[in-house]
Amino acid sequence: MLRVSSASLSSGNILRVKDFNLTCEPGLVTALLGPNGAGKTSLLKLLSGELKADSGELWLNERQIHEWKPIERAKMLACLPQHSTLNFPFTVEEVVLMGRNPYDTGTVNDLEIVRQTLEAVDSWQLVHRNYTELSGGEKQRVQLARVLAQVWQPTKVSGENKNRVLLLDEPSSSLDIAHQQLLQKIVLSMAEQGVVVVMVVHDLNFAFYCASQLVLMSQGQLVAQGTPTEMMQNDLLQTVIGVNLEFIAHPVTGKPVVIFK
Repeated sequence: MLRVSSASLSSGNILRVKDFNLTCEPGLVTALLGPNGAGKTSLLKLLSGELKADSGELWLNERQIHEWKPIERAKMLACLPQHSTLNFPFTVEEVVLMGRNPYDTGTVNDLEIVRQTLEAVDSWQLVHRNYTELSGGEKQRVQLARVLAQVWQPTKVSGENKNRVLLLDEPSSSLDIAHQQLLQKIVLSMAEQGVVVVMVVHDLNFAFYCASQLVLMSQGQLVAQGTPTEMMQNDLLQTVIGVNLEFIAHPVTGKPVVIFK
Protein backbone atom coordinates (compact mmCIF):
# COMPACT_ATOMS: atom_id res chain seq x y z
CA MET A 1 0.00 0.00 0.00
CA LEU A 2 0.95 3.66 -0.23
CA ARG A 3 0.34 6.05 2.65
CA VAL A 4 0.99 9.74 3.27
CA SER A 5 0.97 11.02 6.85
CA SER A 6 1.05 14.78 7.57
CA ALA A 7 3.44 15.42 4.67
CA SER A 8 4.48 18.93 3.67
CA LEU A 9 6.76 20.16 0.90
CA SER A 10 7.96 23.66 0.16
CA SER A 11 9.92 25.20 -2.69
CA GLY A 12 11.52 28.47 -1.68
CA ASN A 13 8.73 30.47 -0.09
CA ILE A 14 6.02 28.47 -1.84
CA LEU A 15 4.27 25.67 0.03
CA ARG A 16 3.62 22.94 -2.57
CA VAL A 17 2.02 20.35 -0.28
CA LYS A 18 0.65 21.10 3.17
CA ASP A 19 -0.03 18.61 5.98
CA PHE A 20 -1.29 15.97 3.55
CA ASN A 21 -2.82 12.66 4.58
CA LEU A 22 -3.80 9.96 2.12
CA THR A 23 -3.99 6.16 1.92
CA CYS A 24 -3.99 4.33 -1.42
CA GLU A 25 -4.97 0.67 -1.22
CA PRO A 26 -4.04 -2.21 -3.55
CA GLY A 27 -6.58 -2.78 -6.28
CA LEU A 28 -7.99 0.75 -6.10
CA VAL A 29 -7.52 3.71 -8.44
CA THR A 30 -6.97 7.10 -6.83
CA ALA A 31 -7.41 10.20 -9.01
CA LEU A 32 -5.87 13.50 -7.92
CA LEU A 33 -7.99 16.43 -9.09
CA GLY A 34 -7.59 20.19 -8.87
CA PRO A 35 -6.65 23.30 -10.82
CA ASN A 36 -3.17 24.08 -12.09
CA GLY A 37 -0.82 24.76 -9.21
CA ALA A 38 -2.89 22.76 -6.72
CA GLY A 39 0.11 20.57 -5.82
CA LYS A 40 -0.91 17.37 -7.61
CA THR A 41 2.39 16.78 -9.41
CA SER A 42 4.37 17.75 -6.30
CA LEU A 43 2.43 15.17 -4.32
CA LEU A 44 3.09 12.54 -7.00
CA LYS A 45 6.82 13.30 -6.80
CA LEU A 46 6.68 12.74 -3.05
CA LEU A 47 4.86 9.45 -3.58
CA SER A 48 7.49 8.31 -6.10
CA GLY A 49 10.39 9.23 -3.84
CA GLU A 50 11.72 11.75 -6.36
CA LEU A 51 11.28 14.49 -3.75
CA LYS A 52 11.63 14.22 0.01
CA ALA A 53 9.06 15.80 2.29
CA ASP A 54 10.09 18.65 4.57
CA SER A 55 7.99 17.04 7.29
CA GLY A 56 5.67 14.09 7.72
CA GLU A 57 6.04 10.53 6.50
CA LEU A 58 5.44 8.57 3.31
CA TRP A 59 5.10 4.81 3.50
CA LEU A 60 5.50 2.23 0.74
CA ASN A 61 4.59 -1.33 1.71
CA GLU A 62 4.90 -0.70 5.45
CA ARG A 63 8.29 0.97 5.28
CA GLN A 64 9.10 4.65 4.87
CA ILE A 65 9.72 5.21 1.19
CA HIS A 66 13.33 6.40 1.47
CA GLU A 67 14.24 3.42 3.66
CA TRP A 68 13.99 1.19 0.59
CA LYS A 69 17.07 0.88 -1.57
CA PRO A 70 16.48 2.56 -4.95
CA ILE A 71 16.57 -0.76 -6.81
CA GLU A 72 14.06 -2.26 -4.35
CA ARG A 73 11.74 0.71 -4.75
CA ALA A 74 12.06 0.50 -8.54
CA LYS A 75 10.79 -3.09 -8.47
CA MET A 76 7.66 -2.03 -6.60
CA LEU A 77 6.88 1.42 -7.94
CA ALA A 78 6.87 2.96 -11.42
CA CYS A 79 6.03 6.53 -12.34
CA LEU A 80 5.03 8.11 -15.64
CA PRO A 81 5.95 11.81 -15.40
CA GLN A 82 4.02 14.61 -17.01
CA HIS A 83 6.82 15.18 -19.52
CA SER A 84 9.30 12.53 -20.69
CA THR A 85 12.32 14.02 -22.45
CA LEU A 86 14.45 11.64 -24.50
CA ASN A 87 16.50 13.00 -27.40
CA PHE A 88 18.79 10.05 -28.13
CA PRO A 89 17.95 7.85 -31.15
CA PHE A 90 16.90 4.75 -29.20
CA THR A 91 14.52 2.32 -30.80
CA VAL A 92 11.11 1.87 -29.21
CA GLU A 93 12.20 -1.57 -28.03
CA GLU A 94 15.23 -0.08 -26.26
CA VAL A 95 13.09 2.56 -24.56
CA VAL A 96 10.62 0.04 -23.17
CA LEU A 97 13.48 -2.25 -22.08
CA MET A 98 14.60 0.54 -19.75
CA GLY A 99 11.64 -0.42 -17.59
CA ARG A 100 13.33 -3.76 -16.97
CA ASN A 101 16.61 -2.25 -15.74
CA PRO A 102 15.96 -3.08 -12.04
CA TYR A 103 15.64 -6.78 -12.85
CA ASP A 104 17.90 -9.67 -13.74
CA THR A 105 15.12 -11.81 -15.20
CA GLY A 106 16.95 -12.50 -18.47
CA THR A 107 16.75 -11.16 -22.00
CA VAL A 108 14.12 -13.62 -23.24
CA ASN A 109 11.72 -12.81 -20.41
CA ASP A 110 12.34 -9.05 -20.67
CA LEU A 111 11.75 -8.99 -24.43
CA GLU A 112 8.51 -10.90 -23.94
CA ILE A 113 7.37 -8.27 -21.43
CA VAL A 114 8.31 -5.56 -23.94
CA ARG A 115 6.10 -7.28 -26.51
CA GLN A 116 3.20 -7.64 -24.07
CA THR A 117 3.31 -4.05 -22.86
CA LEU A 118 3.65 -2.60 -26.36
CA GLU A 119 0.69 -4.69 -27.47
CA ALA A 120 -1.25 -3.49 -24.44
CA VAL A 121 -0.77 0.15 -25.48
CA ASP A 122 -1.38 -0.59 -29.19
CA SER A 123 2.24 0.13 -30.19
CA TRP A 124 3.84 -3.20 -31.09
CA GLN A 125 3.99 -2.03 -34.71
CA LEU A 126 6.41 0.70 -33.57
CA VAL A 127 8.90 -1.68 -31.93
CA HIS A 128 11.78 -1.03 -34.36
CA ARG A 129 11.05 2.65 -34.98
CA ASN A 130 13.36 5.45 -33.84
CA TYR A 131 11.75 6.94 -30.74
CA THR A 132 12.69 10.52 -31.65
CA GLU A 133 10.75 10.25 -34.93
CA LEU A 134 7.44 9.37 -33.29
CA SER A 135 4.46 11.68 -32.86
CA GLY A 136 3.61 13.06 -29.41
CA GLY A 137 0.87 10.52 -28.86
CA GLU A 138 3.06 7.63 -29.99
CA LYS A 139 5.82 8.73 -27.61
CA GLN A 140 3.30 8.89 -24.76
CA ARG A 141 2.17 5.33 -25.44
CA VAL A 142 5.77 4.07 -25.61
CA GLN A 143 6.59 5.77 -22.30
CA LEU A 144 3.48 4.20 -20.79
CA ALA A 145 4.69 0.79 -22.03
CA ARG A 146 8.08 1.44 -20.40
CA VAL A 147 6.45 2.21 -17.06
CA LEU A 148 4.12 -0.78 -17.32
CA ALA A 149 7.10 -3.03 -18.07
CA GLN A 150 8.59 -2.01 -14.73
CA VAL A 151 5.64 -3.36 -12.72
CA TRP A 152 4.14 -5.79 -15.23
CA GLN A 153 4.71 -8.89 -13.13
CA PRO A 154 4.53 -9.58 -9.38
CA THR A 155 8.01 -9.60 -7.95
CA LYS A 156 9.71 -10.46 -4.69
CA VAL A 157 11.56 -7.79 -2.72
CA SER A 158 13.52 -8.89 0.36
CA GLY A 159 12.17 -12.38 -0.25
CA GLU A 160 8.49 -11.41 -0.16
CA ASN A 161 5.86 -10.44 -2.72
CA LYS A 162 5.16 -6.75 -2.39
CA ASN A 163 2.33 -4.57 -3.64
CA ARG A 164 3.07 -2.87 -6.95
CA VAL A 165 2.40 0.84 -7.41
CA LEU A 166 1.72 2.69 -10.67
CA LEU A 167 1.87 6.51 -10.62
CA LEU A 168 0.60 8.39 -13.68
CA ASP A 169 0.84 12.15 -14.20
CA GLU A 170 -1.71 13.30 -16.80
CA PRO A 171 -1.33 10.05 -18.77
CA SER A 172 -4.00 10.90 -21.36
CA SER A 173 -2.67 14.35 -22.26
CA SER A 174 -1.31 13.50 -25.74
CA LEU A 175 -3.62 10.62 -26.61
CA ASP A 176 -6.42 10.57 -29.16
CA ILE A 177 -9.90 9.46 -28.11
CA ALA A 178 -9.41 5.79 -29.00
CA HIS A 179 -6.18 5.54 -27.02
CA GLN A 180 -7.69 7.44 -24.08
CA GLN A 181 -10.32 4.71 -23.95
CA LEU A 182 -7.58 2.07 -24.17
CA LEU A 183 -5.75 3.78 -21.30
CA GLN A 184 -8.88 3.52 -19.16
CA LYS A 185 -8.94 -0.23 -19.75
CA ILE A 186 -5.23 -0.52 -18.87
CA VAL A 187 -5.68 1.42 -15.63
CA LEU A 188 -8.64 -0.73 -14.57
CA SER A 189 -6.84 -3.93 -15.60
CA MET A 190 -3.80 -3.06 -13.47
CA ALA A 191 -6.06 -2.30 -10.50
CA GLU A 192 -7.82 -5.64 -10.97
CA GLN A 193 -4.42 -7.30 -10.59
CA GLY A 194 -4.02 -5.68 -7.18
CA VAL A 195 -1.80 -2.80 -8.28
CA VAL A 196 -2.05 0.52 -6.40
CA VAL A 197 -2.84 3.11 -9.08
CA VAL A 198 -2.56 6.86 -8.45
CA MET A 199 -3.04 9.33 -11.28
CA VAL A 200 -3.17 13.06 -11.81
CA VAL A 201 -6.12 13.81 -14.09
CA HIS A 202 -7.73 16.95 -15.51
CA ASP A 203 -10.34 15.07 -17.53
CA LEU A 204 -13.18 14.66 -15.02
CA ASN A 205 -14.96 12.00 -17.08
CA PHE A 206 -11.74 9.97 -17.25
CA ALA A 207 -11.41 10.27 -13.46
CA PHE A 208 -15.04 9.43 -12.68
CA TYR A 209 -14.90 6.40 -14.98
CA CYS A 210 -11.71 4.86 -13.57
CA ALA A 211 -11.30 6.02 -10.01
CA SER A 212 -12.31 4.27 -6.82
CA GLN A 213 -11.52 7.41 -4.84
CA LEU A 214 -11.25 11.02 -5.95
CA VAL A 215 -8.94 13.41 -4.10
CA LEU A 216 -9.57 17.12 -4.64
CA MET A 217 -6.60 19.42 -4.01
CA SER A 218 -6.25 23.18 -3.73
CA GLN A 219 -3.16 25.17 -2.76
CA GLY A 220 -1.35 22.03 -1.69
CA GLN A 221 -4.09 20.81 0.61
CA LEU A 222 -6.62 18.02 0.49
CA VAL A 223 -10.01 19.76 0.48
CA ALA A 224 -12.33 16.84 -0.36
CA GLN A 225 -12.10 13.10 -0.80
CA GLY A 226 -14.58 10.37 -1.64
CA THR A 227 -16.00 7.91 -4.12
CA PRO A 228 -17.32 9.23 -7.44
CA THR A 229 -20.86 9.04 -6.05
CA GLU A 230 -19.88 11.00 -2.95
CA MET A 231 -17.99 13.62 -4.95
CA MET A 232 -20.99 14.14 -7.26
CA GLN A 233 -22.83 15.50 -4.23
CA ASN A 234 -19.97 17.68 -2.97
CA ASP A 235 -20.26 21.32 -4.04
CA LEU A 236 -16.55 21.83 -3.29
CA LEU A 237 -15.69 20.09 -6.57
CA GLN A 238 -17.42 22.78 -8.60
CA THR A 239 -16.02 25.55 -6.41
CA VAL A 240 -12.40 24.41 -6.62
CA ILE A 241 -12.48 23.43 -10.30
CA GLY A 242 -14.14 26.75 -11.08
CA VAL A 243 -16.96 25.54 -13.37
CA ASN A 244 -20.60 24.57 -12.97
CA LEU A 245 -21.10 20.84 -13.32
CA GLU A 246 -24.00 18.51 -13.81
CA PHE A 247 -23.96 14.72 -13.57
CA ILE A 248 -25.95 12.10 -15.42
CA ALA A 249 -25.70 8.32 -15.41
CA HIS A 250 -24.09 6.69 -18.43
CA PRO A 251 -26.84 4.75 -20.26
CA VAL A 252 -24.72 1.58 -20.49
CA THR A 253 -22.30 1.52 -17.54
CA GLY A 254 -24.38 3.57 -15.09
CA LYS A 255 -21.23 5.46 -14.08
CA PRO A 256 -21.37 9.25 -13.59
CA VAL A 257 -20.89 11.38 -16.69
CA VAL A 258 -19.80 14.98 -16.13
CA ILE A 259 -21.51 17.72 -18.11
CA PHE A 260 -20.21 21.28 -18.08
CA LYS A 261 -23.05 23.79 -17.80
